Amino acid sequence: MEGVTLLLQLMKLRVLMCPEYFYPQVGGGEVWFWQVARHLVKRGHEVHILTYKHPGYTTDNVIEGIHIHRLGPFPIRGVQPYFRRALIQGIGIILYGLRIEFDIIQASQTLPLIPAKILSILKKRPIVAVYHDVYGYHFSLRDKGVIKGLIRGSLEKMTLNQEYNGVIAVSNSTKSKLVNYGVSRNKLHVIYEGVDLEYIDSINSDKKSRLLILYVGRLVAHKCIEDLLDSFKIVQKKIQLARLMIVGTGPRRQELEAYSSQLGIEECIQFTGYVSDKKKYQLMKQADVLVLPSVMEGFGLVLIEAMACGTPVIAVDLGGPKEVVSDNKTGFLVSPRQPKEIAEMILIILRNHELRQVMSKDARLRVEDFFTWEKTSERIESLYYKVVARARGST
Repeated sequence: MEGVTLLLQLMKLRVLMCPEYFYPQVGGGEVWFWQVARHLVKRGHEVHILTYKHPGYTTDNVIEGIHIHRLGPFPIRGVQPYFRRALIQGIGIILYGLRIEFDIIQASQTLPLIPAKILSILKKRPIVAVYHDVYGYHFSLRDKGVIKGLIRGSLEKMTLNQEYNGVIAVSNSTKSKLVNYGVSRNKLHVIYEGVDLEYIDSINSDKKSRLLILYVGRLVAHKCIEDLLDSFKIVQKKIQLARLMIVGTGPRRQELEAYSSQLGIEECIQFTGYVSDKKKYQLMKQADVLVLPSVMEGFGLVLIEAMACGTPVIAVDLGGPKEVVSDNKTGFLVSPRQPKEIAEMILIILRNHELRQVMSKDARLRVEDFFTWEKTSERIESLYYKVVARARGST
């Protein structure tokens, strides 16, 4: 087997990727697939991505060497048309995938995994599953409502019962959940997410005189942004110069804007909506602290992005953030759903310039040591070679 693996490493692989969402949707999972794909291309591999059409993004194209194939007869706006998207991905991945030559297929939870598994059987090619988190029925019902929640919960349960040649978990927290659901430890590989330090360092952004608290992410229920609003009200009473910026889009925007007005802090808060990557990193470099109050994070990519910018972070002491944040060193970990505790940690950071400087340096060093896309893609490439070698050795 080792001989087969070494022989394979002399050749380049053809990789087919099936993410649940892809550009122009922007989130941790989407960034993961984009960055892994482009870094695999840099390493000499051929990468194809199957995704659905978006308004303005309806034709196949090649970007940075990545072959992007847009599925379906019509574009879908956003992620909400669940059933149409499921139909397009379910049928499209199989039909389109049959026309592409590949050595290995990599698919994301939850929708793409079933058709990708069927495709791997039809093409007799190995498949690697990627899990950013495991949600379960309880969270899915609360997050998506009854109908969509039951569908996602059922699909997730179905995918967890399948056999894969390898399974990537983005954190040990996610790995533990997968083990609890019966996924074999022998198939599991923890591969952390990363950041593009070269790109981040190319962006200039001067610190502002204001004290800026930043949130970056989707405006959805499990992010618990109302906890940040509650904590900011406490902070603002003590430090009137403090400002809060909420970056991102999602179904809760109007509700959160209304809540900030109800709290009487709307004049100190800015909801920016979607911003470009360049603008996002500029804001992270300007911020004094980034807060992620989410109670459901398989990893927490935004945390290492902020840390790479030299910005201390505050996150909930659950899931992936527990592995990302060095408590009291690169930021603080807080109890879930505790706005007063969040406010206390924000105040400590805002009031202590020297502490911010020390945390800034430690945060950057931690990212350099553990969380770069170069390290991520190298580990994934190594896994691919082992999986393909094992599959070819058994045929």
